[in-house]
Amino acid sequence: CALAVGGTVYCWGVNDQGQLGDGSRVPRLTPVPVQGISAASGLSGGNSHSCALVSGAPWCWGSDRGGELGHDTTYNRIVPTRAGSTPTISPTYASVTANDVHTCGLAAAGAVYCWGLWDTGVTDGWDTRAESPVLQASGHQFTKVADGWLPPCGLAAGGDDWCWVFGKPPLRFPGAGGLVDVAVSGSLACVLDGGGAARCWDPRSAPASAPVPVSGAPALTALAGESGSHVCGLTAAGAVWCWAGYTTGGAAADASNGQTFASIWSGSNRVCALTASGDVWCMGSGGMLALSAAGASITQVAAGVSHACGLTASGSALCWGSNG
Repeated sequence: CALAVGGTVYCWGVNDQGQLGDGSRVPRLTPVPVQGISAASGLSGGNSHSCALVSGAPWCWGSDRGGELGHDTTYNRIVPTRAGSTPTISPTYASVTANDVHTCGLAAAGAVYCWGLWDTGVTDGWDTRAESPVLQASGHQFTKVADGWLPPCGLAAGGDDWCWVFGKPPLRFPGAGGLVDVAVSGSLACVLDGGGAARCWDPRSAPASAPVPVSGAPALTALAGESGSHVCGLTAAGAVWCWAGYTTGGAAADASNGQTFASIWSGSNRVCALTASGDVWCMGSGGMLALSAAGASITQVAAGVSHACGLTASGSALCWGSNG
C-alpha cells in the first residue's frame, strides 16, 4: 500500500483477506483506492493487514485472525474499521505500526497502546491476545516504539528505556547514558546509547535476559531490525554493521560491501540501507545486495516478506521482488 499526496491510500496485490481495503476480495494488479480513507497522515502495512492514521485515529483493514484490527472481534474486514472505537480507549495517536498479527500505536501524549496476538515466549507459540487497544507500561511516556515479530520495545521520554512483554511488567534499563534508538528482530531487542554502543537481550525470557554489549561493533548512530535474527547499525561514516542472535554469541560484522550509506530501514525479512544518491541495498543471507536500479534517487524504502518498494524524489513508487 502507498500513501498519496493529499491523504488517499492505494493498495495492490493479493486480496483474499481484504488486505487491499477496496470492499472486495479480488486481487489487483494495479493500485486501487482504499475505501473511506481520504485524509490519512500515516500508513503502516503488516503481514496481511494495514492501518492508516486519520485525524489521530487508526483505521485498519484486512486479516484479523489475532485481533490486529482492534475492533473487538477477529473478523476480517474488506474496508477500513476504526481501532479502539470505545471512548475510553480512543487516544489521539501520533503514529501506528502494523506487524504480523498485532498493531501498536504511539499516542500524541506519549502513551503506547497495542492490540492483536503475541508470542511472549511463555509457551511454544502465540499465547497473548487483545482484540482492542491495551495501554502498555501505564504511567510512562515514550518517544519511539520498535515493533516486529517480538513484543514491542519502547524508548521512554527522558532517556530511560522500557521493554515489555504483553501482560508482564515493563523491564527498565536505567543509567545507560541516554538511549537514542531501539530496534527488534525475530529474536533480539537492542538499544543504542548516546555514546554509540549497542546492547541486546532476549525480551521473551522470564525474567528478561540482561543486555549484552555487541561484540566487535564500532560506534553507531542508528539501529534497524528485521523479523529473522538480524539487527544492523549505521555508523557516522556510513558503514552498516550487522549481527544475529547475539545472546547466543553472534558478533557484529561489516555488511557495507564497499558502499557508503545515509540511512537504514527496518523490514519484514531484511534490513535495507539507502546511499546518499538514493540507491537501495538490502541485507540478506548473502550480505548486502543491491536491489534497485542505479540513479533511481529513492528517498524512502519499505520491505515486505518477499518484496520491497521505494519512493523516489519525484513521488513515484518503484517495487521489486516476488510478484506471484
